[in-house]
Amino acid sequence: MIQFKNSFIALVLAFPVHVLASTTPLSVYSTNNPISWSPCGNGTYPRECGLFEVPLDYKNPKAGMATLAVARLNATKEPRLGTLFTNPGGPVTNRTLGVSGVEWILSDDILLLNAGSGGQYDIVSWDPRGTGQTIPRVKCFDSGIEEKQFWNGSLRGQLLEVRTDFDNKTALNDFYSHINETDRALIRFGRQCNDASRDMLKYIGTASTVRDMVALHDALEGKKQINYWGVSYGTILGSYFVNMFPNRVGRVILDGVVDPWVWATENALNTAPLALSSTDAAFDGFAKLCAEAGPSKCAIAQYGSTVDSIRSWVFNLIEMAFNYTSAHGLSEFSSGQLRASVFAVLYEPINWSSSAQSLADFHAALSNATSTSKLAQRDFHWPAKRDNGNTSDPATDYSYQAITCADAVDMPTTTTRDGFEAVVSLTKNVTRMFGPHSWFQGGLYCHHWPSRAVERFRGPFNHKLANKIIVIGNLADPITPYVSAKRVADALGNSAALIKQNGYGHTSLFMHSDCTVNATVKYFLDGVAPSEFLECETDQNVF
Repeated sequence: MIQFKNSFIALVLAFPVHVLASTTPLSVYSTNNPISWSPCGNGTYPRECGLFEVPLDYKNPKAGMATLAVARLNATKEPRLGTLFTNPGGPVTNRTLGVSGVEWILSDDILLLNAGSGGQYDIVSWDPRGTGQTIPRVKCFDSGIEEKQFWNGSLRGQLLEVRTDFDNKTALNDFYSHINETDRALIRFGRQCNDASRDMLKYIGTASTVRDMVALHDALEGKKQINYWGVSYGTILGSYFVNMFPNRVGRVILDGVVDPWVWATENALNTAPLALSSTDAAFDGFAKLCAEAGPSKCAIAQYGSTVDSIRSWVFNLIEMAFNYTSAHGLSEFSSGQLRASVFAVLYEPINWSSSAQSLADFHAALSNATSTSKLAQRDFHWPAKRDNGNTSDPATDYSYQAITCADAVDMPTTTTRDGFEAVVSLTKNVTRMFGPHSWFQGGLYCHHWPSRAVERFRGPFNHKLANKIIVIGNLADPITPYVSAKRVADALGNSAALIKQNGYGHTSLFMHSDCTVNATVKYFLDGVAPSEFLECETDQNVF
């Protein structure tokens, strides 16, 4: 669920029997499948792109082949030490929740990973099944027009409009009044996505994606140990990998950790409460540093501002957006859009100064209705939509929902009402500001999703590994709390070292720490991990 560059990107944020994954290799897949690399992108350092074929179903060769879109940044220093695989999170195709693997390699942000690994590895990523240019690809609609017509005003097809929270009985009753129509819409939506994706949804999922990475590695490097740096959802891929193939583990970092037990073994509705458990702490970090910087450096601060006063200012802005929407209808300036965008701001502390200015501009425009036409022309980076290549009105990317549900446990007793109650409970008990934004959590779709992956992995997640890995957690990460990193490291025992970075933002990459970078470089270049636990301070002024 990592995001890149634009600080004001909005996070937007069933059941045949299937065989579960085991830790034993399936029938060996031939690696006599070379990638024909071609130059791609326009970065300072040249990149290469190519395609790679793998089985759709590793247990059923007759199912056919998948085609992975792959990209590589070659080592920038000598001597070259091998290949480092990476996954940027999401899982997505666009900036709604992050970038695809190929986009990650082509972006300037990959240079953060290059610096953190020492520059002596070829860094390779790929678009996981369901995303980007890889086939199979999740496709629910051909265009935004078709998507809009499908939802036809359904609450499920839009961000929630909530003045502050659900304590107001009228707001709560209005929300619950949509349960039945949402239930019908979700059933139709699952069928729509499965039909539009040509019955390929069962072939996506993390267990198969792990096997794809192993096949890619074996084609590039042979059957050696595998090096990997996963961030956000990429840590799910990493947790699956190190426990499905413990003897193939080389140098591996899991950064911004998603809890694999909740993801793989619990009801999918349980993911959001844990994921958002430190979101308010992340917001408080933003507010604290803004208040300390003062109005000369943080556009939403005043002299004497505090964390509480800035929180109140943002809640007031949300209410202004709600009132504007009530008067003018859904638009770019809704409270749902604003919550999503404030949430996205928390991801990248390096961009907090410019994000605060955007919030101030938004406030000024809503304060003066005549300014909204001017505001509409500003680049606020509201929730992105995927470019399907054949339309200027692209449809929303639903790969996040599809992959979440592909991996999920069966949910035969879960109802749409349960999903509604989960959103209300999260708003009341976890985060009042961002609870309504959990309306787009992937787990809300899974009880009516038409399929699960042909292969699902359920653990265990405590194998003894061939080499020690590093697990990194931020003090206050808005979507992957530190407790998840600690749980993964503790379960792996002597096979993992834990780094606690005392900073904000999503993953260690977007609030610099010399301590963390020195540890990761030493690990990748020399194979030396911290002995057990390392606590690192950050070195970056964000305002």
